[in-house]
Amino acid sequence: ECIRQAFGCDSSQEEAFLALCQNCSKVSPPKVRHVASLARTVRQLPADVPAVPLFDLSRRLAALKLLGTGEPGAHEALELLLDAILRRSLDGEGPNGQPAIGPPTPGPTMMLALQCLANCFIQVHLGEALLPLAAQVLSSVGWLAMWESSSCADVAKNTARARDAAATLLLNASVALRTARLRAAHHALLQSSIAALRALPENEQLNLAVGNLLAVGGSADDAKLALQAQPLPALRLLAAAVFHGQMDGPDGCAFPAAWQP
Repeated sequence: ECIRQAFGCDSSQEEAFLALCQNCSKVSPPKVRHVASLARTVRQLPADVPAVPLFDLSRRLAALKLLGTGEPGAHEALELLLDAILRRSLDGEGPNGQPAIGPPTPGPTMMLALQCLANCFIQVHLGEALLPLAAQVLSSVGWLAMWESSSCADVAKNTARARDAAATLLLNASVALRTARLRAAHHALLQSSIAALRALPENEQLNLAVGNLLAVGGSADDAKLALQAQPLPALRLLAAAVFHGQMDGPDGCAFPAAWQP
C-alpha cells in the first residue's frame, strides 16, 4: 500500500516488492535487480509515506540469508540496500538524499535497519566486509540519539527496542571481529560497546560483545571503563584480569582463547 501511495499501481517498485516477498516465502535467492529496486524505493519514498514495510522486508531477507548471495552483483545490491536504509533511519536523510526536517529519533525504522545489518553478520563470509560499515553506524546521528535518555513513555519504548537491536549488532560485529584479519574497526566497536554497557549493564549481549572485544585487543584503560560500567560477573572477571595485566599475550593484549562465552 505504501508503494502504491507513492508510485501508483503496477509500478516497477511494486513488482520488485512483491517478488521479494515471494522470495521470503519460498526462501529463494532474490534477483539482483529486485534488491537494487528496493534500495531505490527506500531512497525515493516521500517522507510522509510509512517506510516500515520496506525496512521489515529488508530485515526478513537478511534474516533468511538471502542478501549478498546468488547472482553476480548481489554484493553490490546489498551495499545499495544497506546504504539506503541506514542513511534514511540513522542519518536523518530525506527522499532522494535530501536532508530531513529534524534529527532522527529512535523508532521502528531505526530498529529494523539495525536488525537488518545485524542479520547480515549471520553470513560468515560477509562479516569482515561489514565491519567498517558497522563502525560508521556507531558515529551516526541516530546512534548517538538512541543512547540519550528520554522521559516520554512512547519514545522510551521505541528507544528500548532500538537499543536491543543495537546490542545484537554489537555482539554480531564483535564475533566477526574475533576472526577478522583486519581489525581497524576494533576501537570504535569497543568504545561504543562499553558506552552502551554503561546504559544497560545487565544486558547479556552487550556483556558478551565487550568481552569479545576486550579479549582480542583490550587495553588496561578499556578494561577499567568496562569495570566502571558494573557488568555481569563473567565480564567483570575478564576485565579485572586485563586491567591487572594477568592475561597479557606477546603483543600486550589478552589472548583471544581466554574468553570463551
